Amino acid sequence: MFDRFVRKRLFKELNKIKSGSLKVTFPEGDTHLFNGTETGINADIQLKDWRVIANLGNKGDVGFASDYRDGYWDCSNLEALLSFGLANEKIFHSYGHGNFVFKQLSKLLYLTQRNSIKGSKKNIQAHYDLGNEFYKLWLDPSMTYSSAIFETEDQDITSAQHNKYDRLLSKITQKNANILEVGCGWGGFAERAVLQGHTVKGITLSNEQADFAQQRLQNSSAQIVIEDYRKQSGQYDYIVSIEMFEAVGMRYWPVYFKKMRQLLKPGGKLLIQTITIDDKSFKQYTRSADMIRTFIFPGGMLPSEKV
Repeated sequence: MFDRFVRKRLFKELNKIKSGSLKVTFPEGDTHLFNGTETGINADIQLKDWRVIANLGNKGDVGFASDYRDGYWDCSNLEALLSFGLANEKIFHSYGHGNFVFKQLSKLLYLTQRNSIKGSKKNIQAHYDLGNEFYKLWLDPSMTYSSAIFETEDQDITSAQHNKYDRLLSKITQKNANILEVGCGWGGFAERAVLQGHTVKGITLSNEQADFAQQRLQNSSAQIVIEDYRKQSGQYDYIVSIEMFEAVGMRYWPVYFKKMRQLLKPGGKLLIQTITIDDKSFKQYTRSADMIRTFIFPGGMLPSEKV
């Protein structure tokens, strides 16, 4: 009876799709093709258990991701499925955040992941200390884990990452500048900055990243240490922070910017590259959990452009 109810509800929702098509294979083995009114991405999904739909409604994208991890659904092309979902966002948007109870429980969990000095280290190590060999499997040779700048469609990822570093370095007009890099990762930016004659202190909370970056830069003017940004002293010509701000946490944004101001020499500059979320989604985003903050970046929070 429950399966019939869920199936009926699913048909009702998928018959609303506007763009592309979705081929659904149900737990019983039968299939149905749902076509939108507009040409778009063609995707498929194989439901192996009806709990997937129930979890999507109750836990949003956290439930959907958990069920994929646990093998309760699959697809032939994950990129196509996610792109299809984005193209029909108006239909699926209400399912992204889960029900009221899940939202309240998520808020309580988020409170336990606050980015205090102790909490930040725990949150960062939960993600970045999975092992350097793991990250080597899918990062480019520069070991850069942040957005790149592709100048042409056929440019390789390493060149695109160097473009990003060079764009930031073009903002550093002072020769032989003294730079603090907040969230230095595996040392890619520091390595490129040193080649231009700058001195860099890179800080991270990840033991794995620090070990890798220290070996990488051992014969250079760069210094890599495991320290929190709140524990820094002295003053610098420039501070660079590449996709670290997402890990600060909304509660600590004022603390972060106050500290950055203290660490800059008069006339110094703070260069931040960060991921943002759409302004219209920001309020809802801060009130609920999502897959990224649950499984990838505990304690994280994206800013929006207006914020």
